Amino acid sequence: MESFFYQGRPGEATSSWAWLPQKPSDFVPYSEQGAGCLNVDSGEGMRSKNVKKRVVEMLRKKWLEPTVLQKHKERSFRRMVNERLRRQSHREGYTGLHAILPIGTKCDKVSITEAAISEIIKTRRGLEGHQRRNRELNEKLAAAIAMRGKVVGTSKVRIRVGNPTSGIHSMLEVLHCLKGLGSDIRRMQSHFSVTEFSAELEIHSQIAEDEVEKAVQTTLIRVEEKLLRQQSSMP
Repeated sequence: MESFFYQGRPGEATSSWAWLPQKPSDFVPYSEQGAGCLNVDSGEGMRSKNVKKRVVEMLRKKWLEPTVLQKHKERSFRRMVNERLRRQSHREGYTGLHAILPIGTKCDKVSITEAAISEIIKTRRGLEGHQRRNRELNEKLAAAIAMRGKVVGTSKVRIRVGNPTSGIHSMLEVLHCLKGLGSDIRRMQSHFSVTEFSAELEIHSQIAEDEVEKAVQTTLIRVEEKLLRQQSSMP
């Protein structure tokens, strides 16, 4: 088989093969790329980048998930506690309101609310009535004070009692009555007899003359009735 291969002549130079084209080698020396270097433009570099990115995202997600979940749990717990406190306060309010309502009020919320509204309306009406009555009394009091402060002047009061039981007692009661009315007696003239008691008084009063005369007549009638009762009770 060696006859099929050209071995050349002895002494012939081997450079005769140089004219043949050389096929490039698929192997690249390691020293040309450097140790541990990856070509950025190659698919391996992109895949390596994607893997690193996914690893970072996974680690970040694993790190953040417990924190977010913990915050959500704390928020839910606070909401639950606040709701329980609100319900407890609501229940205590209804219990306290039921304690001041009339006896026989049911314990459910609807009955307590209706009874409370009814009591509020009743109390408001009573308050309005008291306020109206208070205004009326204040108006009357102001009118009375104005009337007392108004000087009417000097007036004459005439007294006459037929068949008096005791003219002296009647006169004394009239004087007490005039003093109670705030009247000043300027002059007095009286006449006593068995059949009649009469007097004429000149007074200075802050009350109208007709009101003074009415008060004096009422006093005389009361005195006569009192004296008659005393006489009838005597043996």
